[in-house]
Amino acid sequence: MKDLFENIKNARIWVVKDLRCKIYNTNEEIEIKQYSKGKIIDNYNKKMVIVLMENGKEILIEKKYILINLPDIMQKEVQYEITNAKSSIYNIHGNKIPNVSGEKLYTKMGEDLKVPLMYYTAMRLYLAEEKALNQNLTLKIYDTYRPYSVTKYLYENTLLVADKYKEYFNAVVNNFEYSQRWFLAENASSHNYGVALDLTLVDLSTGKELEMQTKIHDLSVYSVIDYNNENAKILAKIMTKQGFSTLRSEWWHFQDNDSKECVLDFQVE
Repeated sequence: MKDLFENIKNARIWVVKDLRCKIYNTNEEIEIKQYSKGKIIDNYNKKMVIVLMENGKEILIEKKYILINLPDIMQKEVQYEITNAKSSIYNIHGNKIPNVSGEKLYTKMGEDLKVPLMYYTAMRLYLAEEKALNQNLTLKIYDTYRPYSVTKYLYENTLLVADKYKEYFNAVVNNFEYSQRWFLAENASSHNYGVALDLTLVDLSTGKELEMQTKIHDLSVYSVIDYNNENAKILAKIMTKQGFSTLRSEWWHFQDNDSKECVLDFQVE
C-alpha cells in the first residue's frame, strides 16, 4: 500500500510490542519495550520510519509495529469526539448503563487528544477521508484503540443491566434474536488491537452529523447494519471501499483485519 500521509513528522507513536531496533545512522541496536513512545522524525522508506524515542535515541522501526496518533496526521476537516475519554455515551436504546454512561473510561487518555490507530489502518482511514471529502462530507471519530481492561469493564457492567432487566433487555435490545455477546465483546475486541474505530459522517455544509438509524454507541437491535438507513449505507460504502470490514451489530464500527499486531491491554499513556 502506498504511503499517502503528506506529513507525518512530529506525529506521536506508541510501540505495540517489545522490539530490537537499529539506532539510526549507526550499526548499533537497542531494545525497545512495548510501552515506549516517541515522535516520528522522518519517513525512512516504504516500511520504516525514523522515530525519536522518549529515551532520546533515534531508531528505525517498522510501521506495522506502531500506533500513530490520528490528530497529528489528519487535522484539517476530520473531527474527534473521544467520549470514552471524557464522558461515555454508551447506552441501551436511550437508557443509561450504570457505571458506564457518563463515565470517564480512559483514565490516561483524556487530558490530551490521543486517538491511536495502527499505522496501516490509519493509512486506509486517510483514503476514506479523501472519499468523504469528495462528497462534501468528513469523518467524525468517536473511538479507536481501546485497552482490553475497558473492553472487559464494558461487557461486565452491561451484563449487570441485562441480568437485572431481562424482560426489557430481551424485548428491546435482543429482540429475542441476539445475545449479550453479540453486542459487546466478552474477551478480545478489534479495538484492543488498534485496528478498529467507531465513527460517523458530518455534512461540511451544515457542520452537523448525518442522521443514522440510531445515535452512535446505542447498544440495541436498531443499530444492526441490516437496518442501515441511506446515510449509514454511505458511510459503510466509504469505509469498505478502503478495505475496512463491518460489524453486523454496530453501524458505526469498522475494522482493518489485515493489520492486527497489537498485544492485549496495551495502555496508551
